[in-house]
This record gives sequence, C-alpha cells and structure tokens, in this order.
Amino acid sequence: MTFVCGELIKALDIGTAISGDIGQQVLSRTQEAAIRAGVNTVLKSTVNGRNFGDVLSEEARSGAANVVGGTLANKTGVAYKSEDSDINYVMHKIIHGVIGGISGLISGGTEEAFASAIGATIGEIVGEKFEGSHQGGIYDPEHPSYDAKEREAMVRKGTLFSELSAAVFAGILGQDLGSSTLDATVVGF
Repeated sequence: MTFVCGELIKALDIGTAISGDIGQQVLSRTQEAAIRAGVNTVLKSTVNGRNFGDVLSEEARSGAANVVGGTLANKTGVAYKSEDSDINYVMHKIIHGVIGGISGLISGGTEEAFASAIGATIGEIVGEKFEGSHQGGIYDPEHPSYDAKEREAMVRKGTLFSELSAAVFAGILGQDLGSSTLDATVVGF
C-alpha cells in the first residue's frame, strides 16, 4: 500500500497541480459540478419530494467527489501517457482504483468507496481498450481527415461502454451500480 500511495503522490505532482492548467481544470469542473448540483437539487426536492437540505448535502458531496476524482484521474492519465513515465499499465489501473475509492468515500462514505474503486478501475481498463481500438484517421486531431464530431461520438460510446462494464462487474460483486458507473465516467474516459 505504501508503494501505491508513493506512486500516486509522485504521479500527481501535487506541488504543480495548484497552478496552471490543473487550476483551470479544477475551476471548470467546479463550475460544472455546481450547475449540476443546483439542477439536481431542485429536481430531486420538487419533483421527487425529497428534503431540500438532504439533497443539497448529497449533491455537494457528489460534486466535490467529481471535481477531486476527475482532476486527479486526468493528471494521472497525462502522467501515464508521457514518454518518460514511470507508471506502468498495472500501476495506472491501481492508481485509478484508489482515486475512485477516494471519490466514493467523499461522495457517499465507506459504502460507496469499494463500488467506486471497482467502477474507476474497470472503467479505465475498458475505456483505454476502446480508445486504443479507435486510433488514427478521423479520431486523430493531427490527421487530415480528422472529424471532431466522430471523435466526440466515439468518446460518448466509450464512456457508455465503460459505465456498462463497471455496472456489470459491480453487480456481480453485489456492489452499488450507481457509484460504480459514476466513477467509471469520472475516472475512466
């Protein structure tokens, strides 16, 4: 476990994460999470008749988990894909699992942590394989026949496939499907 935590800290380079592109990413993710939380809170409390305060608290935790998990997952992915990376395939998936577990812990406590770790790991494995099978040509921004709409459609399909795979795997293990699919999306693609 110490090795995994050390690799996670090294991959994330926390000192640099506070500035530059990561800071902008956190801001963008926070804005998106706040909008989603506001809409969900209104819908769940008015349409579903749930307690406004409970829903607001739940959505705030979920938003924080998405911001933290998504930012850390992105940073890990960039580090993993760099040419001089020390992160191998297995360590990359373990790191995503840890990030998913942390996101689940933030969002719903210990009950969601394991399901979220499963979702993040399986989502990353499936998403990476899916993305790997859709390389070059219209999917590559450097290629003359690049098509941004086709690339966006491929990412949406890959995300859905990652979510489905995570849900099936979590279901087999008797874990929460919602938590696993959320972290397959946040951490996976």
